[in-house]
Amino acid sequence: MTTERQQHSGMMIDLRVRVEKVRRLEERSDATLQFWRAFAIGMGAILILTMLETLANWSASTRTTVAVLVLLACATAMLQVLLPLLRSWNVLAGSSLLDVARRIGAAFPPIRDRLLNALQVGSRPADADWVSPDLAAEAIRVIHRDIAVHDLTTSVDRSPIRRWRTLSALVVAAGSLLFVAAPGTVGGSLQRLLLFTREFTPPPRYLLTVTPGTIEAVKGTRIDLRVDVRDPSGTPVDRSLDVELFHRVTGQEPFDRMLLRRDSSGTYATTLSDLRLTTEYYAMAGGVASDRYQITVLDRPVLHALRVRVEPPAYARLSIRVQEEFLGDIRALPGTKITITGEASKPLSEGVLRFGDSSAVPLRVRDRAFVGTFTVRSPGTYRAEIVDTAGLSNASPVQYPITLLPDGLPLVRIVDPGRNIDVAGNEPMGLFIETADDYGVSSLRLGYRLSHSKFEEVRETYMYRSIPLPPGDRTAIQTVERWDLEPLRLVPEDVVEYYVEVFDNDDVNGPKSSRSPLYTLRLPSLEEVFTDIERGHDQTLEDLGSALEDAKKLREDLEKISQDLKQNKEADWEKQQQAKEVARKVEEIRRKVDETGRRMDAMTSQMQQQQVLSTETLEKYLELQNLFQLMNTEELQQALRQMQQSMQSINREQLQKALEQVQFSEERFRQNIERTINLLKRIQVEQKMDEVTKRAADLAQRQEDAIRQADSLGRTDEDQARRQEELAADHQRLQQESSDLQRKMEEFFTEMPAEKMAELNKELSEQRLDDAMRQAAQQMRSGDMRADRQQQAAARQALQEFAEQMSALQQQMLQNQAGQVMNSLRRATTDLLEISRDQEALRNEARNAPANSPQLRQNAQGQLRALQDLSNVIANLGELAQRSFAVTPGMGKALGEALANMQNAMRNLEGRNGAMASQDQTGSMASLNGAAQQVQQALQAMMQGSDGMPGGMGLMQQLQMMAAQQQSLNMQTQRMGGMEVMQRAAEAARISREQEAVRKSLEQLDREARAGGGTERALGDLRQIAEEMREVVRNLEQNNASPETIRRQERILSRLLDASRSMQERDFERRRRATTGQQIVRRGPAEAEMNQIRLRLREDLLRALEQGYARDYQELIRRYFEELEKSEAVRP
Repeated sequence: MTTERQQHSGMMIDLRVRVEKVRRLEERSDATLQFWRAFAIGMGAILILTMLETLANWSASTRTTVAVLVLLACATAMLQVLLPLLRSWNVLAGSSLLDVARRIGAAFPPIRDRLLNALQVGSRPADADWVSPDLAAEAIRVIHRDIAVHDLTTSVDRSPIRRWRTLSALVVAAGSLLFVAAPGTVGGSLQRLLLFTREFTPPPRYLLTVTPGTIEAVKGTRIDLRVDVRDPSGTPVDRSLDVELFHRVTGQEPFDRMLLRRDSSGTYATTLSDLRLTTEYYAMAGGVASDRYQITVLDRPVLHALRVRVEPPAYARLSIRVQEEFLGDIRALPGTKITITGEASKPLSEGVLRFGDSSAVPLRVRDRAFVGTFTVRSPGTYRAEIVDTAGLSNASPVQYPITLLPDGLPLVRIVDPGRNIDVAGNEPMGLFIETADDYGVSSLRLGYRLSHSKFEEVRETYMYRSIPLPPGDRTAIQTVERWDLEPLRLVPEDVVEYYVEVFDNDDVNGPKSSRSPLYTLRLPSLEEVFTDIERGHDQTLEDLGSALEDAKKLREDLEKISQDLKQNKEADWEKQQQAKEVARKVEEIRRKVDETGRRMDAMTSQMQQQQVLSTETLEKYLELQNLFQLMNTEELQQALRQMQQSMQSINREQLQKALEQVQFSEERFRQNIERTINLLKRIQVEQKMDEVTKRAADLAQRQEDAIRQADSLGRTDEDQARRQEELAADHQRLQQESSDLQRKMEEFFTEMPAEKMAELNKELSEQRLDDAMRQAAQQMRSGDMRADRQQQAAARQALQEFAEQMSALQQQMLQNQAGQVMNSLRRATTDLLEISRDQEALRNEARNAPANSPQLRQNAQGQLRALQDLSNVIANLGELAQRSFAVTPGMGKALGEALANMQNAMRNLEGRNGAMASQDQTGSMASLNGAAQQVQQALQAMMQGSDGMPGGMGLMQQLQMMAAQQQSLNMQTQRMGGMEVMQRAAEAARISREQEAVRKSLEQLDREARAGGGTERALGDLRQIAEEMREVVRNLEQNNASPETIRRQERILSRLLDASRSMQERDFERRRRATTGQQIVRRGPAEAEMNQIRLRLREDLLRALEQGYARDYQELIRRYFEELEKSEAVRP
């Protein structure tokens, strides 16, 4: 019984559980159905309301009412959804199980009410009397069995859920389509519905889209404005509308308006150009206005300042400069540092210096200022690009050029010698060099190589020696380099190529260099030198002979003019033309003589440079140059001009005097040419003697060198044999030149020892040294060293003896010539003094004789004898002048004046005018005494110079000439102070060369004086003077003409004058005030020392004037004295 009850109870529970499950499913389904129903209705309501809002455009109150109703509907819908959920969660009481069983029975016909009945029976108490327990249990068991095969949950109808869900989807789809089709309209309606309390303007009829809208623009730019007009649906409006643009700038009240035109794309457009201020604008179409927009105008940054600082590279030695503001063009050297500084109108964020090759250098910015630095390397352009804090850059920045200044190649030239030259031996050669560069020279060097040699191997590469640069400015340099040729060991016919190379100081791209033109120096052989000299002599004699012939023809022309004037009283046009022709011929002769003189100067310089002349011969060549200068005076030209002027007048007497003056000047000119020719022939003989002596001495020395070289090698070779054959050939040439000398001496057999020369030539020929030398060469080739040494030694000894004999013969000849000249001068002095005494007696007689006295006739006869005696003296001195320089132009002038006065006296005596005759005789006496004094002085000079120095110019004369040369150099040095730098350097170089020549001459004189003996005490220490000169040369080569240099030159002149004076006073034992030969302790440029030197120098100059210097030297002394006075006058 109990078991059945338990079964009956279990079934009953199961029935209830299954029904409860269905009940819960129903409640959930009901909640879902309510949700989808509310969603569909809500979405549909929103869609309907949106459409209504779109169409009606409700006011805020209407939209508020609708919003309230919508909110109430939403609350109701939510309640309908929540109630089933709460019932399903047993929060609220839901349907009973019986009601659910009833609905299940309705859903399942087989079950019908049985499930309901079973639940009712099962819910009654067990002791209820109206229900049979067994029947109830059976009923429960049967229904439990019958529903077991059914899914009771299918009794819940879920189709309404699906329908409302589908409806919801349709509503959503419809709304989406509508939103996609008209998003603006739908969106606007939804917005207005959501913002139901806000009033909204009704949507316009047109939608205006204005571009670019509100923007920022740079001042001055163009803004393109476009207006797109559409209807509310977004469709472009096809028909034309009047679309206007309204705009105004900041601060302007009314808007400016403009009508826009429609373009082909249907858009209305316009352009606002050159905007300067912020602009507000909007568009209007069909009464519909767009929103208002604003174009904010922004200023670009502008350069308010720009400065360029130029810092040239250090090597240029240029100062830093800052260019004027906004002067950005750069002209600079490569390597120049450029600093750009500036200031902008606005604060900056960044900037660059942009170059033409697209490279850039960043700028350092600080607020509105900026700085940039770069180094100039190449030409181009640059510009400053700056960006402000708003990101705006400066518009169209100015592009400035960068130009490279040319740093040209340095310049260099060898001013002196500045040509291909021949040198003498291995004497140092002076190079006067000029070099310049824009920005300075760093170094200078001399390049040289042996380019030709008979015995040495030619060098292909150059050797170099550095040339020191003088201190100071190096942009323009003048310097003198003494090139010592001794290390080159040149032999005759060697050729050395050389040039000077200069480097500038460019340390950026590296020093640039330039070379001077390539020159050569050559050591000529004696043969070449003497050949050139002989050719020069022959050409000079030929030219002078031609000039003499022209002068003789000129004399004939003048005589013809004179004869014509004597026959015809007037000077007609034809005679004037003849006078012009004579003047033209005179000018041609003068030009020919001038060219010949220059050629003689060049030849003399060559001989002096090559050291092929003795001192005596050289001095005669220098005297000959003076004769050329005398011939080239304008005396004859002036006389011709006066004659031509006289022909224009009618004064016949004046014309006759002018013609006589022309004839006199022509005669003197012609006589000077004849004298020059005769003296040159005699000097040529002396030069030839020097040549023969030099050739012999040179051959002896070369033979000695050959012997020494062979001894050092210990053997002989083909080269030595060939040199020995050359010596033989040169000896044969020596014999030829010696024979030629003999022939030239025979032309002057009364003056020159031609017979003794013939004896020397005979002896030289009989020795047959050339054969001996050739035999020695053959023995060298055969290897017989002993025999060839004997031959060489014998040849050397013979040549040395011949050279000594030639030197002795030359000295003897010069001594004999000097003796003849001195005898002629003594005779002339005696004759002139005797004529002067006779003239004095005649003057006294004429002065005391009464007018028309017979005594005047006797006096005239005496005057005639005196005139004849004077003519004889003049003739004798004229003959002497043809062979000696002792007869000076001053003597000729004095004798000419005396002769003219005597002739005038003769005419006055013949006219019985004693008073006038006595005056002329007095004038002739003065001229005779002056001439006698000049002759006596020349005689004294020769006598003083001949003692101890036989022949040629004596020691005193040479010292006088050196003193005169030193005076000239001193004056030139003192005048350098007012010269410009370049001129001063060139003058210093020239004076240094002349001072060096005087120094060498002084050393030569010292050697000769010491060799002669007996003159050391009189001359003093000439070596000390030479050392002083050497110091002066060194200072002048460095362009250093300091006060110390000038004082040293004055001491040199004072010592030279002391030495000259000592030659006269050497027989007197007295202590002189001069300090010649002592070391002077220099105390610097002290005023007392300077005054003492100048005082002593004045005394020496005055004594020199009293000692009878030549007229030219006296004039030079006077000018130097004047220069001293001027220099003292300007001293503070």
